[in-house]
Amino acid sequence: GWATAPFAIVPTRGGPDEGGVWTGCVVDTPSGPVALCTGVAAFEPFTQVQCLARAVPGTGATAWEKRPDPVLAAPPPGFGECWRDPYAWWDGDRWRMLVGSALEETRTAAVLAYSSPDLESWAFDGPLYVDERRELGREAECPELFGLGGRHVLVTSSGVTRALVGDLVDGGR
Repeated sequence: GWATAPFAIVPTRGGPDEGGVWTGCVVDTPSGPVALCTGVAAFEPFTQVQCLARAVPGTGATAWEKRPDPVLAAPPPGFGECWRDPYAWWDGDRWRMLVGSALEETRTAAVLAYSSPDLESWAFDGPLYVDERRELGREAECPELFGLGGRHVLVTSSGVTRALVGDLVDGGR
């Protein structure tokens, strides 16, 4: 049955998530579960970072050890205040991650793509999708991507959950 567990990951006073631990994902690795989540570093100005925590072995994932510094400290140039909700998966030879965002100047929703060999060192691969048709709203929060029937589905949620069906082309766009 279900049981109440203690909070798994909480903000750290003076840490990169002092203002809150926000949405993310948990992935399974050979050394155990790893969580990627958005930390709010400050509210004035609103500053988000992408953080990592590892489950402490032998605790059944009820205790987590957070990396003291963010794995990503700032969005790439041109992307604005919305930069949150990492979603990661193993892609054969590397980790891939999406982060919801928006173009800074036009407030056009965008989903950003990153890759990493180890979940800690991330390279920005470019935008996976920029919502020029304005189908996703002003921001692309909580992005997820999965294959279905030979195509791909991109899901985002920013007040309303939306899904786009398409094909990955141009090196993962």
